[in-house]
Amino acid sequence: MAQKIKIGVMWCTQFKRHTLNPFRKLDLPEAYRPASLFASRMRDDGHRVEFLFCDELLRVSDFDGNKRTLADTVELLYLVSHGELDQSTSSFEALLKRVNWQPGGNKGIGHSSLVVAVFDTCHLIDSRKGKNSQAVWGSARLGPKLRLLLGFDGIGPMNYDLAQRGFAFADNLIAGKTFASAWLQAVNSTQPPDSAKPVALGIGDSAQVAKSVLDTASLVQMPGTWTGATPYFSERFLP
Repeated sequence: MAQKIKIGVMWCTQFKRHTLNPFRKLDLPEAYRPASLFASRMRDDGHRVEFLFCDELLRVSDFDGNKRTLADTVELLYLVSHGELDQSTSSFEALLKRVNWQPGGNKGIGHSSLVVAVFDTCHLIDSRKGKNSQAVWGSARLGPKLRLLLGFDGIGPMNYDLAQRGFAFADNLIAGKTFASAWLQAVNSTQPPDSAKPVALGIGDSAQVAKSVLDTASLVQMPGTWTGATPYFSERFLP
């Protein structure tokens, strides 16, 4: 029987910061859609929306352990924003309104409840630049509960129609698909062919264990913990 899980959703539509390119528009007016559509579908199926934060309510201190570790109060986190790789460390950063959050920095995520983190952003990894999962996440401080990271390899496009992937992801999960398949197929079904490269990363104590998480983890079969020592990753893309 499928478990009813606690979920948290967050998005950032407005950004107050300078960029090197004055013509680059950072604001994401549709960012609320994937997360809210996901939350709505999951709530209708009996899952609990534990928190919902956006824009100025997104404070790094609520996530990096300085004040609290809000992301670790839920089993699935869905964040929509910009994402980038730090130029010096190649670590993943999610852009908030004024500052960036490093989910793998400080205390990291996955130490209490969080099992699945969806970063509906660019650059969860960037294989075209040699930034695979081990390069980006190998030194991250990931806790033993976290078993899956879902997002994009490189650019993660966003517009009104593409945002339907949030609803499709929830629908796939409720239908019994694994977290990995549910995400990959949701993105594929709501975008033009080859317009983006969704990726699912399994996490475990070995590459084989990480792969098994991709193969089996679902609402019916929630994965247990790993040791939280040295993370190994398995990457999965669309066939």
